Amino acid sequence: MNINGFTASHFIKQNGKLKGIPIIILSASVGKEDKEKALDFDIEDFIHKPFQQADLLHVLNKYLSSK
Repeated sequence: MNINGFTASHFIKQNGKLKGIPIIILSASVGKEDKEKALDFDIEDFIHKPFQQADLLHVLNKYLSSK
């Protein structure tokens, strides 16, 4: 089975044991439609490549500190 990140996130969100896990997309796609699609799939955050390490750490800490 070949799935993309959006499809994988859908399966995670549908699983009762996993649905509370925040999903962060790290993508080279920078189109507005990709960010809108992420919102449609209830993805918590979207980081564009290339990215700065500090930006990634900031996003990760935002979700790790809330648990």
